[in-house]
Formats: sequence, C-alpha cells, structure tokens
Amino acid sequence: MLVAWFFNDFYPFGTKSFLAIDFNQQFVDLYIFMRNTIRSGDWGSFFYSFTKSLGGNMVGAWAYYLMSPFNLIYLLVPVDHISYAVFISVWLRYGAMGLAMAYYLVKRHNGQESPYLTIALSSAYALNGFAVSYQMAPIFMDALWLMPLLLVALEELLDGKSPIKYILLLAITMVIQYYMGYMICLFIFMYTFYYLFIHSQNHSIQSLTGKVMRLGGYSLLGIGLSAFLMLPNIYNLLNSKAALESTLSFDWELQINPLDIFSKYMIGAFDNQSWSSGPNLPNLYMGSLAAFGTFIYFISDKIKRSHKVASLVILLIFFFSITHEFTSKIWHMGQNPAGFFYRFSWIVIFFLLVLAFQGLQKRLIKSHDVFIGLSLMFMIHAIVIAKDYTFLSAEQQQLSALCFGLVCLILYFVKGSVLKGILLIFLTFTELGVNAYYSQEDINHNNAFKFENALSVIDQAIDEIRPSQDDFYRISKTFYRSKNDPMTFNYPGLTNFSSSLEGTTRDLYERLGNSGIDASVYYYGTPLTDALLGVKYFVNNESFSTDNQKEMDETYIFPTDVTRKDVIQPDNLVGATDRFSLYQVQHTLPIAFGISDAAMDLTLLDNMPILNQNAIGQALTGSKDFLFEEVPIKKEVSNLKQGLTENGDQIFSREDPSKESSMRITLTADTDDAYFITIPQSLSTHESEVELYLNGEEFDYRSKFGSDQFFNIAYQEQGQELEFKIDIKADRQFNLTNLKVVRFNQKEFEKLVKARKQEGLELQSWGSNYVRGSIKIEESPWVFTSIPFDKGWQVKVDGQKVETQVVWDSLLAFPIEAGYHEIEMTFIPKGLIIGSLLSIVSLVIFFLLILIRRHHNR
Repeated sequence: MLVAWFFNDFYPFGTKSFLAIDFNQQFVDLYIFMRNTIRSGDWGSFFYSFTKSLGGNMVGAWAYYLMSPFNLIYLLVPVDHISYAVFISVWLRYGAMGLAMAYYLVKRHNGQESPYLTIALSSAYALNGFAVSYQMAPIFMDALWLMPLLLVALEELLDGKSPIKYILLLAITMVIQYYMGYMICLFIFMYTFYYLFIHSQNHSIQSLTGKVMRLGGYSLLGIGLSAFLMLPNIYNLLNSKAALESTLSFDWELQINPLDIFSKYMIGAFDNQSWSSGPNLPNLYMGSLAAFGTFIYFISDKIKRSHKVASLVILLIFFFSITHEFTSKIWHMGQNPAGFFYRFSWIVIFFLLVLAFQGLQKRLIKSHDVFIGLSLMFMIHAIVIAKDYTFLSAEQQQLSALCFGLVCLILYFVKGSVLKGILLIFLTFTELGVNAYYSQEDINHNNAFKFENALSVIDQAIDEIRPSQDDFYRISKTFYRSKNDPMTFNYPGLTNFSSSLEGTTRDLYERLGNSGIDASVYYYGTPLTDALLGVKYFVNNESFSTDNQKEMDETYIFPTDVTRKDVIQPDNLVGATDRFSLYQVQHTLPIAFGISDAAMDLTLLDNMPILNQNAIGQALTGSKDFLFEEVPIKKEVSNLKQGLTENGDQIFSREDPSKESSMRITLTADTDDAYFITIPQSLSTHESEVELYLNGEEFDYRSKFGSDQFFNIAYQEQGQELEFKIDIKADRQFNLTNLKVVRFNQKEFEKLVKARKQEGLELQSWGSNYVRGSIKIEESPWVFTSIPFDKGWQVKVDGQKVETQVVWDSLLAFPIEAGYHEIEMTFIPKGLIIGSLLSIVSLVIFFLLILIRRHHNR
C-alpha cells in the first residue's frame, strides 16, 4: 500500500492527502472535534453540541464516526500536522485488516500449514476493492478487521467452546461501528446455519437447535453490553437519518445488470463517478489468485458437494442483495445509501476468500483446471469488453487478464512450494498495489499542505470572535472549508453535514430559504433569521494573491458561497486577519425570548420562504405589516419559451439549444433597505446547467439545493438599477413561478428586535449541553429558543421542571408565566439512562457467566 501511495503522490511522500469526498467534508472535522472534546475535558460534548448546525444530539455522531481505537491517534498529533494522523490511522487500519484475516485463517483453517497462501489471501482481503476504493470513508474499514476476529469466536462457540470471547467481541463491534456491525450481525445469522450445516454430520436436530438458541442468547447479551450507546443512538437515528429517507418497499425489478458485476473484478475498476450516483456497482475486486481459488473450490473433488451447494446458497443471497433493491436495503438498515453503495460488498469478498483458501489449500492444480479457468476468464473479458465503463480502460483489462494467466501458470508449472509461494506473493502484492494505484488515482484528493493552511487561517479569525461561556451567539461565514467548520474550530455555527443531522432542522432551514439537502444544511440568512437564530458575526472571505509560487501552492483558496450585502458593510466591520474580514450583525436576539400564542401556533410551509418569514414577523410583532414586501420587476427572456401548467405554474425551456438562453430581471431600488430574491428549486444544479449574475458579476451562492432559496442582492443602493441575470444551459424545463424580488422593512424589523429583547434571556453561563440564565416576562405565555427540539432537553423554571414543546416543527419552546424567573436547561440523551442500566445488567450477567464457567471447569 505504501508503494501505491508513493507513486500516487500521497502525503507524506507527496502533496495529496487522503481527504477526499466525505473524509474531507465530514470525518476529519469530527476527528478534530473529538480531539478538542477529550483534550479540553468538555464531557458535555459527548451528549450535545452547539457546533452541530443550530445544536444537536451528538450520541449518533460518536457512535457512527468516532469510536474507533485508531481515532486515538488524532489525540497524539498536533493539529498543525494533522495530516500525519490521517495517514497513520488509515495505514494501520490496512495492517489490522490483513492481520485479522491471517489470524482467522490460521485459527480456523490451519493457515500456518500454507503460510504463503495465508499471507497472499490475507493481503488480498486487506487491499480488496472495497477498502482501497472507499478509503475516503475510513469508518467502514474498522468492520473489516473486527469481523474475522468475531468469526473465530463464533465458530469456536458453535464448536462448543466458551462464549466469553464472542460476547465481548460482539459488544466491541457494536460500540466501535454499529452500522457496519449491523451488517456483520446479518452475516453471522446466515453464516451460523451455513457453518452448522457443513459440520452437522454427528449432531442431532435437537443439538443444532440448542446451539442456535444459545448463540441467540449470547448475542443478546453482547448487544446488551453496548446498550449504553446503542439505545440513545437509536432514538437519535429516528430523528435524523431515518427521518430523511424513503420507506422500505418491495419491487421485482433488478436495480443493475448482473453482467456488469464482472467489470468490478478488473484491476482499478473505480473512479470519481463510481461512488456518488447510483445505484452503482459493488466493489468486489480481490485479485487473480483469489478469483482462481474460488473457481477451484467449486470444481475440487476434495470438497464435498453438499458444502459447495451450501456455499452457492450463500452466494445466491449475496447476488440478490447486490442486484435487487429491496434486498440491498435490508443490508443498509432499510434505506438506500447516499453514495458509497453496496457497503456490505466486503463481506462478499471475505466469504469468497475463505472459499478460495479452501480450494487452493486442498487441491493440486491440473492442466484441465488451467484450461477451464482461462476459458472462463476469456468469456468474462468478452462480456466486459462489450460495454464501455468510465472506470475501465483497455490497459486495465489487459493487466487483469495477464495477472490471471500468470497465476494459472505459476500454480501449474512451478513445482517447488517455496518458489511457488514467493512468486504468488510477489505477483499478488504487485497486482494489489496496481489496483490500489488505479482505484485512487482519479479521486479528487485535497492538498495536504493547503488543508493545514486552511485550519490555521480560519482558527486565527474565529479566535477573535469566539463566544465566552457567559455570552452565547452564533457565527456565520460567507465561505467554508467544510460544512462542519464549526465542529473543527469550536464555535456555535449554522452549517453541518452529518448522518446524524436532525431532519427537522433541515426542514426548518429549507422553509426559511436556506439550503438543506441530503444530510446537510447551509446558511445564507436574512436580518430576521440572523436575529431569531442569534447570529452576531459574519466572517467574510477576502481575495488572496502572492508572487511566491511555493506559498501559493500551499495556500487554501476559499470559494465564496454566500452574498450578504446587508451585513458586509464598512459600518459593521469589527476586525480583520490576513485572509478574512469580521463583521458584526447589528440587530440580534438572545438564545431564548418570550413569544405569543400566535407565534407558537405558527405553521411554516414548504417552498414559501417569503410567506414564512412574513408570518413569523407578524406573529412576533402582532402587526399586519409585512417585513418583506414584493416589488415590481421587469423580465426579459432570450431564447426561452414560456408555458403554463394546469396549476398556473410558469414553465420555461430553451427554444434553440444551439443558442444562449437567459432571463434578465431588472428593477430600481427605491429605498436603501435590503432587497432579496427567491430562487426556485428548479434552478438547482450540480453540473453548471445554470449560472447567476448580479449587475454583470458572477453571483456567489451554493448551486445545489433542495428547496426555494432566499438570496440578498442589494443594500444601501437607493436610486440604482439592479440587474439579475439567469443563464440557462440545459435542455430541461424550469419552473420559475416563485421567482420574485422583495424589499425588507428595516424599521419594522428593528421594532421587532427591540420588543423581543425586553423579554430576552439574560445569560449566566452555557456549555455544550446546558444553558442557564434569567428572564423577565411581561405578558408572553411562551419562551422561544433557537435550540432544535429534542426530548432529551430538560427545562426548569425556578427549579421546577416544565414540559417542553416544539415550535415551527423544529425548535424548542416552553410555557412560562409573567414575572422574573431563573431558567436552567440541561440535555441528557433520551435512552441513555435506560441503555446504561441495560449495559450494567448485561455486565453483571456477563461476569456471572464467567464465574459459573470457571466453577464448572474446576
């Protein structure tokens, strides 16, 4: 693997870090968050954090991302050199995977008697197509070294030996990676019947049933040991990932062409398009030796026919799991993955490698084996050649054929076991290395030096405005390194990308005109939402240039993704660094303040950001005046034809695809107030199908979104003509019904803020999972908070617990009476107490089991 990384220019040999795709946008930020939490002793961050969007339950994040022992490396390496920790943590995982597989083969298949074969196939397992292709998702890799260890314990248990190792390893597996652990549990269920069938000659049905029942009991005990983490995580899942996906439904159709699977057995069958859009193809590469060994297993006369039939049944289940959507969803907890498809394909590889080991271990290769094997190879290559694959070149197919042919020749012609073993290991190592090189060559990896530069310069800016423990506010930015920047730099932010993101938070963002798509949220904001969510500062991205080429090569250039003319004004400037300028939001509200029944009962609508924000403004002020008033605009279209649907929607499409198409919107600002434009969801693009321009300059925004967006286009520009241009470069229909421009009523807004501040919370202190302060209520019956609703929040008013309520289907509120009150809010994850009790009970049973077995043995 090191050789492949060297030639691929990976850090520390070159400039490319492992930070690609989700490793760059999710995992590394969470690893730094974990580092900050443990080193600072902020134990509340195990439960909750205001660095996760508006705030969120962190149990799911810890359970899914952060429990691997290899993550401890991040605690030891300084943040300035975090790329070393990234490199070492991934590198050691590969070693652990290979070592675990070798341990399994030695313990369960006498691998020590075939050392060269054990080394070769263990390496094939460690560097399989799933591992090297999905290296940008290191959380998956822990399962690959855990399962061989667990399978050793499982087989020993089924053989009648002690269950202690199995119980402990199952608990550890579920704690380290519950998601992949769930897949391992499914495989254990299948494999148990497979194993008992193969070894059932001298056992009665009653005996076999007893083994299965005991295994079920011990499995429950193992899962019970992990309940302290699993149970609160299940509650978190119900409000996050599970709330964002479609339901499980059965369909007879296959989701991929089964013949396409053969292409994934070629060297380097992976590229930048092979993980994102799907369903894609499973990564099943395991090398020529393993492929030939699997073939030998099924033609070997030394392996019983009944064993081969049982193996075929398991492979048939895997086949349907790959080709059939419903069955595939079962492996993925009832949902289609958002990228990184067929996350169980490594289990298929593991099973095939075990079969290959048995086939090659028990048979002397004969001439007809080579002939049939080569014939099958030519047939498979003929199938693959008949179709074009983006990830497969003629060179890769030729290399794959060559390696397979050489394996056959070495196994047949070389008679000395030592020479044969050395040649097979050398060929396997070379083939695995070449596969890793090709698989990782075309992925967009971050520059390691630029990444460390980004960490340094952002932290420098945030450090000047990071809130203290007696002053809570949120910080927004016009740029990002990742949506998880708040987690990395330890400040209450507004962006987040996480599988544990609360679905209701995403919905709130979308209904207020901000980006919420898949499992992420991104904030643009208006003066009203800034105030409601407690936004006090904006960090603005400034242009950077230098004549020093080396410095330029190691400097991270941030794209600007947010336009906020109303905030980025000279009067609001409060500080600056070499890379950024810092601006203060003039009118904002505390984390909690009093609201009326009308505001409490408000329902926000989908794709109606203007209507929703006006309704909020009216409910908070009791006025009928609108904060956002629509203004007349002129629309000029070029090479666009317009149509109307039955519902009256305005649909636009290109007339002549060979010509430029655009819509030009003009208006004259009649006041100095801020102006905003709604951009309909149909203008969302990930392929540069749409480009936006403001007054002739490219408009800064996030081009991909899931609902109508609300963008600021003018401020302090009274009497000036504004031009907003939409260039359309795609031959599809665009629904532009909601394309409108509105003017913001600044005076009415300032009245709103002043009135709500009078009943605002005076903060005394806050932490990751608590808020304390006092509040004086004159007439409002409710206290609104900008904290996402979660049943784990416990609120006490003057020491007495009150029931919390959800407001706007997303945020936390609670009832209150007029007068002066002391407020205390504390977060304890739902399920933590019960889960901890279950783990304690399971632990007691576990130790009793150990004592009973020791007494029985004596």
